[in-house]
Amino acid sequence: MVTSHGSAAQQAGRAGRTHGSSPGRHKAARACAVLATAAIVGAVAACGAGSAGSGAKAALIVADVAPFSGVDAALGPTYLVSCDGATQAINKAGGVLGHKMTCTSADTRGDPADAVPAVNKLFSTQSNVALVIGSTSDEAAAVVPIINNHKTVVFGMTGQDEFDKVKYPYFYRLVPPDLEESYAMVAIAQKLGYKRQAGLPPDRAGLWQRHRVANVRAARDQRDREGGHDADRE
Repeated sequence: MVTSHGSAAQQAGRAGRTHGSSPGRHKAARACAVLATAAIVGAVAACGAGSAGSGAKAALIVADVAPFSGVDAALGPTYLVSCDGATQAINKAGGVLGHKMTCTSADTRGDPADAVPAVNKLFSTQSNVALVIGSTSDEAAAVVPIINNHKTVVFGMTGQDEFDKVKYPYFYRLVPPDLEESYAMVAIAQKLGYKRQAGLPPDRAGLWQRHRVANVRAARDQRDREGGHDADRE
């Protein structure tokens, strides 16, 4: 579902708050949102240069492609608020080559089956998409190829291993690879003396949560093999 900014951010924000995400996940989402904001400010001028000829100073669109409903509904609104702040700052400074910036959203619902039609609708209904943000591990593998085919820069919030090598020239990742991050988490836990490590995804875990638990277990096993640790496993 594609939604223009305006009241959509407020509605999405309310939807995100109803899912009771943990404080840790909110902090992580806010940190990722800061990175997304920096990406918008740093990259949108280049995107705008390619779109400058489309009409009489039409607004350039930053699309937040992320979950606004479903298990990971808190993610989309967090990125959208950051987009709003960044585009306001850009517009206040004069815009990009005379173009104003605006934000829109495409609700992937945290599911590739919903994400693909949402992204296709985004590009069929919006002609000036200059940049895509969001693109979490829930849907990145399914939507990044589509966005790349439209030659639109996307700053993704995914650490999936399929993006460890450059396959899509318009894709940039704002978070470390999942396996490397998981390896660091295991190393820190062992350094602090913890002997029992358990991966416990929530009962209604999204794809990215299940993927992370799997990577933590893989990193733990790899570190045990390399370092000879004999930590209890769960």
